[in-house]
Amino acid sequence: MNSPMFNLWAPPILNGFNLNGPDSPCIDDDGGYMWPANGGFQTLTAGQRLNGETITLDFMSDFVWMGFHWSFQSQATSSSGFLIRVMDDEGNYISPGLMHCFNMSGTQAVPFPIHPYIHFKSGQEIKFDIQNADLTFSQGFQLVFRGPKRYSKR
Repeated sequence: MNSPMFNLWAPPILNGFNLNGPDSPCIDDDGGYMWPANGGFQTLTAGQRLNGETITLDFMSDFVWMGFHWSFQSQATSSSGFLIRVMDDEGNYISPGLMHCFNMSGTQAVPFPIHPYIHFKSGQEIKFDIQNADLTFSQGFQLVFRGPKRYSKR
């Protein structure tokens, strides 16, 4: 049985494929940005909403957002998850309203694909709104925006 030696749903850079050819002025390196930046979990109280959260990107490289995954810690035996709305590189929301996290399920090995890819310039910010969908319990959240960091060869 023939089977691919890579993950069909993961972005190419996560499979080890450089998106740029040998004549390209850029080099892609697997990367990502985590919120909160300390690698832990951001705790939101029941129903709490944070507007205008930001992740500032490196000044040395562009970032191409290709995948998304998240995790949470909850006090409840079952969780309502969270709602999120993200802005693209031009300041437009990629959805008209908040999206439920369970509609964007992904793991570190198989992140939820973002297509078309969103290309952030160096020094830009990823901006988003997030809300705890559980109206009874506090929950901790961690978001990971995956994709290559794009460096200039010059």
